[in-house]
Amino acid sequence: MLAQVLTRLGVRRVFGETLPGAEPLDAGVRDAAIAGVLAAADGAVGTGLGVSFDGARLTFTSDPGATDDGDVVTVSNVAGLADAVVDARTRGAGAVTVELGFDTERDRSETVTAPEPGDPSIAARLPAPELASAGDVPLVFDMILAGSGVIRAGAVEALRALADATGLGVLNVFTAKGLFRWDSPYHLGTAGLQLHDFSYAGLAPDRPVLAVGVGRDECPAPVLADAGLSPGRAWPISQIAPDRLASVTGVVRAAHDGPPVLGELYARLSGVAQPLYLVESVPLNPARAAADVAESLPEGGVVTLAPGHAGLWVARTLPTTQLGSVRVPATASPGLALAAAVLFALEGRPVVAVVDELHTPEHDLLLELARSRQLDLVVAVWGSDGDIDSPEHHRALLADAFAQPGVTVLTIPIDYTEPDRLLTDAAGPLAAWQDAI
Repeated sequence: MLAQVLTRLGVRRVFGETLPGAEPLDAGVRDAAIAGVLAAADGAVGTGLGVSFDGARLTFTSDPGATDDGDVVTVSNVAGLADAVVDARTRGAGAVTVELGFDTERDRSETVTAPEPGDPSIAARLPAPELASAGDVPLVFDMILAGSGVIRAGAVEALRALADATGLGVLNVFTAKGLFRWDSPYHLGTAGLQLHDFSYAGLAPDRPVLAVGVGRDECPAPVLADAGLSPGRAWPISQIAPDRLASVTGVVRAAHDGPPVLGELYARLSGVAQPLYLVESVPLNPARAAADVAESLPEGGVVTLAPGHAGLWVARTLPTTQLGSVRVPATASPGLALAAAVLFALEGRPVVAVVDELHTPEHDLLLELARSRQLDLVVAVWGSDGDIDSPEHHRALLADAFAQPGVTVLTIPIDYTEPDRLLTDAAGPLAAWQDAI
Protein backbone atom coordinates (compact mmCIF):
# COMPACT_ATOMS: atom_id res chain seq x y z
CA MET A 1 0.00 0.00 0.00
CA LEU A 2 2.69 2.52 1.01
CA ALA A 3 4.86 1.98 -2.08
CA GLN A 4 1.79 2.30 -4.30
CA VAL A 5 0.68 5.55 -2.67
CA LEU A 6 4.14 7.08 -2.80
CA THR A 7 4.45 6.16 -6.46
CA ARG A 8 1.12 7.80 -7.24
CA LEU A 9 2.30 10.93 -5.45
CA GLY A 10 5.23 11.09 -7.85
CA VAL A 11 7.95 9.55 -5.68
CA ARG A 12 10.48 7.49 -7.65
CA ARG A 13 13.02 6.75 -4.91
CA VAL A 14 13.61 7.19 -1.20
CA PHE A 15 17.05 8.01 0.21
CA GLY A 16 18.13 7.12 3.74
CA GLU A 17 16.96 4.38 6.07
CA THR A 18 14.94 1.48 4.70
CA LEU A 19 11.25 2.39 4.74
CA PRO A 20 9.18 -0.74 5.52
CA GLY A 21 6.45 -1.14 2.96
CA ALA A 22 8.29 0.91 0.34
CA GLU A 23 11.29 -1.31 -0.42
CA PRO A 24 10.83 -1.08 -4.23
CA LEU A 25 11.58 2.65 -3.97
CA ASP A 26 14.70 2.23 -1.80
CA ALA A 27 17.64 4.12 -3.35
CA GLY A 28 20.14 2.22 -1.24
CA VAL A 29 21.80 5.29 0.29
CA ARG A 30 21.96 4.94 4.06
CA ASP A 31 24.15 7.84 5.21
CA ALA A 32 21.78 10.49 6.56
CA ALA A 33 23.86 13.47 5.43
CA ILE A 34 24.20 12.18 1.88
CA ALA A 35 20.55 11.10 1.78
CA GLY A 36 19.41 14.65 2.46
CA VAL A 37 21.74 16.15 -0.15
CA LEU A 38 20.67 13.68 -2.83
CA ALA A 39 16.98 14.13 -2.02
CA ALA A 40 17.37 17.90 -2.30
CA ALA A 41 18.99 17.50 -5.72
CA ASP A 42 16.29 15.05 -6.81
CA GLY A 43 13.61 17.59 -5.95
CA ALA A 44 15.44 20.54 -7.49
CA VAL A 45 16.65 19.17 -10.83
CA GLY A 46 15.76 15.47 -10.88
CA THR A 47 12.33 13.94 -10.51
CA GLY A 48 10.77 17.09 -9.04
CA LEU A 49 10.04 15.49 -5.68
CA GLY A 50 12.96 14.33 -3.55
CA VAL A 51 12.34 12.12 -0.52
CA SER A 52 14.52 11.07 2.41
CA PHE A 53 13.72 8.92 5.46
CA ASP A 54 15.54 9.09 8.80
CA GLY A 55 13.83 6.11 10.40
CA ALA A 56 10.86 8.04 11.75
CA ARG A 57 10.23 10.94 9.39
CA LEU A 58 9.74 11.21 5.64
CA THR A 59 10.85 14.54 4.19
CA PHE A 60 9.47 15.54 0.80
CA THR A 61 11.16 18.43 -0.96
CA SER A 62 11.01 20.25 -4.27
CA ASP A 63 12.72 23.41 -3.02
CA PRO A 64 15.94 22.95 -1.01
CA GLY A 65 15.54 26.43 0.43
CA ALA A 66 12.23 25.47 2.04
CA THR A 67 13.41 22.29 3.76
CA ASP A 68 14.74 23.86 6.97
CA ASP A 69 11.54 25.85 7.50
CA GLY A 70 9.15 23.24 6.09
CA ASP A 71 6.01 22.03 7.80
CA VAL A 72 6.10 19.01 10.13
CA VAL A 73 2.93 16.91 10.05
CA THR A 74 2.17 13.81 12.12
CA VAL A 75 -0.04 11.23 10.41
CA SER A 76 -1.71 8.09 11.70
CA ASN A 77 -2.06 6.16 8.43
CA VAL A 78 -1.12 6.07 4.76
CA ALA A 79 -4.17 8.12 3.81
CA GLY A 80 -2.99 10.89 6.12
CA LEU A 81 0.45 10.81 4.52
CA ALA A 82 -1.09 11.20 1.05
CA ASP A 83 -3.25 14.07 2.27
CA ALA A 84 -0.22 15.85 3.75
CA VAL A 85 1.70 15.72 0.46
CA VAL A 86 -1.30 16.73 -1.63
CA ASP A 87 -1.90 19.65 0.74
CA ALA A 88 1.75 20.73 0.48
CA ARG A 89 1.46 20.57 -3.31
CA THR A 90 -1.73 22.62 -3.32
CA ARG A 91 -0.15 25.30 -1.11
CA GLY A 92 3.20 25.24 -2.88
CA ALA A 93 4.93 24.62 0.44
CA GLY A 94 8.23 23.62 -1.13
CA ALA A 95 8.88 20.97 1.52
CA VAL A 96 7.01 18.97 4.10
CA THR A 97 8.20 16.51 6.76
CA VAL A 98 5.82 13.73 7.75
CA GLU A 99 6.16 11.94 11.09
CA LEU A 100 4.91 8.39 10.67
CA GLY A 101 2.69 7.49 13.61
CA PHE A 102 1.76 4.08 12.26
CA ASP A 103 3.22 0.75 11.16
CA THR A 104 3.92 1.27 7.48
CA GLU A 105 3.90 -2.47 6.75
CA ARG A 106 0.57 -3.15 8.41
CA ASP A 107 -1.48 -0.08 7.53
CA ARG A 108 -4.59 -1.16 5.64
CA SER A 109 -6.26 2.17 4.94
CA GLU A 110 -9.23 1.50 2.70
CA THR A 111 -9.54 5.02 1.32
CA VAL A 112 -6.39 6.65 0.06
CA THR A 113 -6.75 9.84 -1.96
CA ALA A 114 -3.52 10.02 -3.90
CA PRO A 115 -4.27 11.41 -7.34
CA GLU A 116 -1.34 10.84 -9.69
CA PRO A 117 -0.03 14.29 -10.63
CA GLY A 118 1.26 15.36 -14.02
CA ASP A 119 3.93 17.35 -12.19
CA PRO A 120 4.89 15.96 -8.78
CA SER A 121 6.57 19.15 -7.54
CA ILE A 122 5.38 20.79 -4.33
CA ALA A 123 7.29 24.02 -4.98
CA ALA A 124 5.42 27.33 -5.01
CA ARG A 125 3.90 28.28 -8.35
CA LEU A 126 3.89 31.67 -10.02
CA PRO A 127 0.90 33.57 -8.57
CA ALA A 128 -1.31 34.03 -11.60
CA PRO A 129 -5.01 33.45 -12.29
CA GLU A 130 -6.09 30.39 -14.21
CA LEU A 131 -6.82 30.91 -17.89
CA ALA A 132 -10.35 32.25 -18.18
CA SER A 133 -13.01 30.71 -20.37
CA ALA A 134 -12.83 32.27 -23.82
CA GLY A 135 -16.42 31.80 -24.89
CA ASP A 136 -16.74 32.35 -28.64
CA VAL A 137 -13.82 34.77 -28.85
CA PRO A 138 -10.24 33.41 -28.76
CA LEU A 139 -8.03 34.80 -26.03
CA VAL A 140 -5.12 36.82 -27.38
CA PHE A 141 -1.57 36.54 -26.04
CA ASP A 142 1.79 38.01 -26.98
CA MET A 143 3.82 34.97 -25.91
CA ILE A 144 4.00 31.85 -23.79
CA LEU A 145 6.18 31.79 -20.65
CA ALA A 146 7.18 28.18 -19.94
CA GLY A 147 8.74 26.63 -16.83
CA SER A 148 10.18 23.34 -15.70
CA GLY A 149 6.72 21.99 -14.84
CA VAL A 150 6.17 21.46 -18.57
CA ILE A 151 9.07 19.01 -18.62
CA ARG A 152 8.11 17.19 -15.41
CA ALA A 153 4.53 16.81 -16.64
CA GLY A 154 5.65 15.29 -19.94
CA ALA A 155 3.93 18.11 -21.83
CA VAL A 156 6.78 19.29 -24.06
CA GLU A 157 5.26 17.95 -27.28
CA ALA A 158 1.90 19.51 -26.39
CA LEU A 159 3.62 22.87 -25.87
CA ARG A 160 5.41 22.59 -29.20
CA ALA A 161 2.14 21.71 -30.90
CA LEU A 162 0.41 24.73 -29.37
CA ALA A 163 3.21 27.03 -30.52
CA ASP A 164 3.01 25.58 -34.02
CA ALA A 165 -0.79 25.89 -34.15
CA THR A 166 -0.97 29.44 -32.84
CA GLY A 167 2.33 31.02 -33.88
CA LEU A 168 3.02 31.97 -30.28
CA GLY A 169 6.68 32.19 -29.35
CA VAL A 170 7.86 30.56 -26.14
CA LEU A 171 10.12 32.27 -23.63
CA ASN A 172 11.46 29.62 -21.28
CA VAL A 173 12.67 30.42 -17.79
CA PHE A 174 16.20 29.37 -16.92
CA THR A 175 15.14 26.07 -15.34
CA ALA A 176 13.53 24.86 -18.58
CA LYS A 177 16.31 24.94 -21.17
CA GLY A 178 15.80 22.72 -24.18
CA LEU A 179 12.03 23.02 -24.66
CA PHE A 180 12.94 24.08 -28.18
CA ARG A 181 16.21 23.91 -30.05
CA TRP A 182 18.15 27.13 -29.74
CA ASP A 183 17.49 27.87 -33.44
CA SER A 184 13.75 27.09 -33.45
CA PRO A 185 11.57 29.97 -34.70
CA TYR A 186 9.41 29.51 -31.59
CA HIS A 187 12.32 29.88 -29.16
CA LEU A 188 12.32 33.42 -27.74
CA GLY A 189 15.25 32.76 -25.43
CA THR A 190 16.00 31.88 -21.83
CA ALA A 191 15.02 34.40 -19.19
CA GLY A 192 14.91 35.01 -15.45
CA LEU A 193 18.61 35.01 -14.62
CA GLN A 194 19.51 38.69 -15.02
CA LEU A 195 17.70 41.80 -13.91
CA HIS A 196 16.53 43.06 -17.31
CA ASP A 197 15.68 39.67 -18.84
CA PHE A 198 11.89 39.97 -18.78
CA SER A 199 11.88 43.62 -19.77
CA TYR A 200 14.08 43.03 -22.82
CA ALA A 201 12.11 39.87 -23.68
CA GLY A 202 9.00 42.00 -24.06
CA LEU A 203 7.05 41.38 -20.89
CA ALA A 204 5.11 44.45 -19.77
CA PRO A 205 1.89 45.28 -17.90
CA ASP A 206 -0.01 45.73 -21.17
CA ARG A 207 1.23 42.56 -22.91
CA PRO A 208 -0.79 39.43 -22.07
CA VAL A 209 1.28 36.32 -21.39
CA LEU A 210 0.22 32.69 -21.00
CA ALA A 211 2.33 30.94 -18.33
CA VAL A 212 2.65 27.16 -18.36
CA GLY A 213 4.29 25.14 -15.58
CA VAL A 214 6.14 28.12 -14.09
CA GLY A 215 7.29 28.12 -10.46
CA ARG A 216 7.57 31.21 -8.28
CA ASP A 217 11.33 30.84 -7.84
CA GLU A 218 11.75 30.56 -11.60
CA CYS A 219 10.65 34.20 -11.91
CA PRO A 220 12.69 36.19 -9.37
CA ALA A 221 10.77 39.16 -7.98
CA PRO A 222 13.42 41.73 -9.02
CA VAL A 223 13.24 40.52 -12.64
CA LEU A 224 9.45 40.81 -12.67
CA ALA A 225 9.57 44.24 -11.05
CA ASP A 226 12.11 45.48 -13.59
CA ALA A 227 9.53 44.71 -16.30
CA GLY A 228 6.84 46.60 -14.38
CA LEU A 229 5.17 43.40 -13.21
CA SER A 230 3.88 42.69 -9.73
CA PRO A 231 1.02 40.45 -8.59
CA GLY A 232 -0.27 43.43 -6.59
CA ARG A 233 -0.54 45.69 -9.65
CA ALA A 234 -1.52 45.30 -13.29
CA TRP A 235 -0.84 41.63 -13.92
CA PRO A 236 -1.00 40.46 -17.53
CA ILE A 237 -0.05 36.83 -16.84
CA SER A 238 -2.59 34.00 -16.89
CA GLN A 239 -1.58 30.42 -16.24
CA ILE A 240 -2.63 27.04 -17.46
CA ALA A 241 -1.73 23.60 -16.14
CA PRO A 242 0.54 21.65 -18.52
CA ASP A 243 -2.02 18.88 -18.85
CA ARG A 244 -4.49 21.39 -20.36
CA LEU A 245 -2.23 22.46 -23.22
CA ALA A 246 -3.83 20.20 -25.80
CA SER A 247 -7.29 21.54 -24.95
CA VAL A 248 -6.59 25.22 -25.68
CA THR A 249 -5.66 24.98 -29.35
CA GLY A 250 -8.32 27.16 -30.98
CA VAL A 251 -9.03 28.87 -27.66
CA VAL A 252 -5.96 31.09 -27.69
CA ARG A 253 -4.26 32.92 -30.53
CA ALA A 254 -1.26 35.18 -31.06
CA ALA A 255 -1.57 38.94 -31.05
CA HIS A 256 0.74 39.02 -34.08
CA ASP A 257 0.44 37.63 -37.57
CA GLY A 258 3.14 35.41 -38.99
CA PRO A 259 6.05 33.93 -37.06
CA PRO A 260 6.95 35.00 -33.52
CA VAL A 261 8.98 38.18 -33.18
CA LEU A 262 12.19 37.83 -31.22
CA GLY A 263 12.51 40.33 -28.40
CA GLU A 264 15.50 42.50 -27.64
CA LEU A 265 16.78 39.99 -25.08
CA TYR A 266 17.60 37.40 -27.70
CA ALA A 267 19.61 39.87 -29.76
CA ARG A 268 21.44 41.25 -26.74
CA LEU A 269 22.48 37.83 -25.42
CA SER A 270 23.40 36.55 -28.88
CA GLY A 271 25.51 39.67 -29.33
CA VAL A 272 27.53 38.63 -26.30
CA ALA A 273 27.66 34.86 -26.75
CA GLN A 274 28.21 34.46 -30.48
CA PRO A 275 31.52 36.41 -30.66
CA LEU A 276 32.77 34.75 -27.45
CA TYR A 277 32.13 31.30 -28.91
CA LEU A 278 34.75 32.09 -31.58
CA VAL A 279 37.51 33.23 -29.21
CA GLU A 280 40.14 30.51 -28.73
CA SER A 281 42.52 32.22 -26.33
CA VAL A 282 43.47 30.62 -23.01
CA PRO A 283 42.33 30.97 -20.26
CA LEU A 284 39.02 30.18 -21.93
CA ASN A 285 36.12 32.57 -21.74
CA PRO A 286 33.06 30.95 -20.12
CA ALA A 287 30.89 30.99 -23.24
CA ARG A 288 33.57 29.18 -25.24
CA ALA A 289 33.97 26.68 -22.40
CA ALA A 290 30.19 26.09 -22.29
CA ALA A 291 30.11 25.47 -26.03
CA ASP A 292 32.94 22.95 -25.64
CA VAL A 293 30.94 21.12 -22.97
CA ALA A 294 27.88 21.00 -25.23
CA GLU A 295 29.92 19.73 -28.17
CA SER A 296 31.64 17.04 -26.09
CA LEU A 297 28.51 15.77 -24.28
CA PRO A 298 27.66 12.20 -25.34
CA GLU A 299 24.20 11.36 -26.61
CA GLY A 300 21.82 11.27 -23.65
CA GLY A 301 24.33 13.07 -21.46
CA VAL A 302 23.55 15.65 -18.80
CA VAL A 303 25.24 18.82 -17.56
CA THR A 304 24.50 19.71 -13.93
CA LEU A 305 25.24 23.01 -12.26
CA ALA A 306 24.51 25.07 -9.18
CA PRO A 307 23.98 28.76 -8.49
CA GLY A 308 27.23 30.61 -8.94
CA HIS A 309 29.63 32.03 -11.48
CA ALA A 310 30.01 28.91 -13.60
CA GLY A 311 26.33 28.12 -13.24
CA LEU A 312 25.30 31.50 -14.66
CA TRP A 313 27.41 31.09 -17.77
CA VAL A 314 26.40 27.48 -18.42
CA ALA A 315 22.72 28.34 -17.97
CA ARG A 316 23.09 31.41 -20.13
CA THR A 317 25.23 30.23 -23.02
CA LEU A 318 25.34 26.44 -23.34
CA PRO A 319 23.63 25.62 -26.66
CA THR A 320 20.83 23.09 -26.19
CA THR A 321 19.76 20.50 -28.73
CA GLN A 322 18.64 17.74 -26.34
CA LEU A 323 15.77 18.24 -23.91
CA GLY A 324 16.94 17.76 -20.33
CA SER A 325 20.62 17.93 -21.23
CA VAL A 326 21.17 20.92 -18.88
CA ARG A 327 19.73 20.86 -15.35
CA VAL A 328 19.42 24.35 -13.88
CA PRO A 329 18.02 24.74 -10.34
CA ALA A 330 15.67 27.50 -9.23
CA THR A 331 17.14 27.43 -5.72
CA ALA A 332 20.18 25.81 -4.15
CA SER A 333 21.43 23.33 -1.61
CA PRO A 334 25.04 22.50 -0.60
CA GLY A 335 26.78 20.35 -3.19
CA LEU A 336 23.77 20.53 -5.54
CA ALA A 337 25.61 20.20 -8.88
CA LEU A 338 27.66 17.21 -7.76
CA ALA A 339 24.68 15.59 -6.01
CA ALA A 340 22.65 15.86 -9.21
CA ALA A 341 25.55 14.37 -11.16
CA VAL A 342 25.61 11.41 -8.77
CA LEU A 343 21.88 10.87 -9.36
CA PHE A 344 22.33 10.70 -13.12
CA ALA A 345 25.42 8.52 -12.79
CA LEU A 346 23.36 6.10 -10.70
CA GLU A 347 21.01 5.90 -13.70
CA GLY A 348 23.94 5.13 -15.98
CA ARG A 349 23.82 8.40 -17.90
CA PRO A 350 26.95 10.30 -18.98
CA VAL A 351 27.15 13.39 -16.76
CA VAL A 352 29.40 16.35 -16.05
CA ALA A 353 28.99 18.67 -13.08
CA VAL A 354 30.30 22.18 -13.75
CA VAL A 355 31.23 23.85 -10.46
CA ASP A 356 33.10 26.88 -9.11
CA GLU A 357 34.90 24.89 -6.41
CA LEU A 358 35.10 21.43 -4.91
CA HIS A 359 36.12 21.91 -1.29
CA THR A 360 33.02 21.60 0.90
CA PRO A 361 32.11 18.72 3.23
CA GLU A 362 29.19 17.86 0.94
CA HIS A 363 31.53 17.56 -2.04
CA ASP A 364 33.85 15.28 -0.11
CA LEU A 365 31.02 12.98 0.95
CA LEU A 366 29.54 12.86 -2.54
CA LEU A 367 32.88 12.07 -4.18
CA GLU A 368 33.45 9.30 -1.63
CA LEU A 369 30.00 7.86 -2.41
CA ALA A 370 30.58 8.04 -6.18
CA ARG A 371 33.92 6.29 -5.90
CA SER A 372 32.62 3.62 -3.51
CA ARG A 373 29.78 2.88 -5.96
CA GLN A 374 32.22 2.90 -8.89
CA LEU A 375 30.12 5.52 -10.65
CA ASP A 376 31.22 7.14 -13.89
CA LEU A 377 31.02 10.92 -13.78
CA VAL A 378 33.01 14.02 -14.70
CA VAL A 379 33.50 17.12 -12.57
CA ALA A 380 34.73 20.29 -14.27
CA VAL A 381 36.01 22.95 -11.87
CA TRP A 382 35.96 26.34 -13.58
CA GLY A 383 38.36 28.75 -11.92
CA SER A 384 41.85 30.20 -12.10
CA ASP A 385 43.68 26.86 -12.00
CA GLY A 386 44.27 24.36 -14.76
CA ASP A 387 46.58 23.79 -17.68
CA ILE A 388 45.09 23.65 -21.17
CA ASP A 389 46.42 25.21 -24.33
CA SER A 390 43.29 25.56 -26.52
CA PRO A 391 39.55 24.86 -26.79
CA GLU A 392 40.47 21.77 -28.81
CA HIS A 393 42.55 20.55 -25.88
CA HIS A 394 39.60 21.27 -23.56
CA ARG A 395 37.27 19.20 -25.73
CA ALA A 396 39.80 16.38 -25.88
CA LEU A 397 40.05 16.32 -22.09
CA LEU A 398 36.27 16.17 -21.81
CA ALA A 399 36.02 13.40 -24.40
CA ASP A 400 38.66 11.34 -22.58
CA ALA A 401 36.94 11.94 -19.25
CA PHE A 402 33.58 10.73 -20.58
CA ALA A 403 35.24 7.65 -22.08
CA GLN A 404 37.05 6.46 -18.98
CA PRO A 405 35.45 4.76 -15.96
CA GLY A 406 35.24 6.26 -12.51
CA VAL A 407 35.26 9.83 -11.26
CA THR A 408 37.35 12.30 -13.27
CA VAL A 409 37.99 15.83 -11.99
CA LEU A 410 39.13 18.44 -14.52
CA THR A 411 40.38 21.89 -13.57
CA ILE A 412 39.61 24.36 -16.34
CA PRO A 413 41.11 27.87 -16.38
CA ILE A 414 38.41 30.47 -17.07
CA ASP A 415 38.75 34.22 -17.50
CA TYR A 416 35.44 35.83 -16.51
CA THR A 417 36.54 39.49 -16.40
CA GLU A 418 35.57 40.90 -19.79
CA PRO A 419 32.74 38.40 -20.44
CA ASP A 420 31.13 39.37 -17.12
CA ARG A 421 31.23 43.02 -18.11
CA LEU A 422 29.69 42.30 -21.51
CA LEU A 423 26.94 40.13 -20.04
CA THR A 424 26.06 42.68 -17.37
CA ASP A 425 25.95 45.45 -19.99
CA ALA A 426 23.64 43.31 -22.09
CA ALA A 427 21.01 42.30 -19.51
CA GLY A 428 21.93 43.69 -16.10
CA PRO A 429 23.33 42.02 -12.98
CA LEU A 430 22.52 38.50 -11.88
CA ALA A 431 19.13 38.54 -10.15
CA ALA A 432 18.35 34.86 -9.67
CA TRP A 433 19.64 32.75 -6.77
CA GLN A 434 20.19 35.75 -4.48
CA ASP A 435 19.65 33.66 -1.35
CA ALA A 436 22.20 31.11 -2.49
CA ILE A 437 25.28 33.06 -3.60
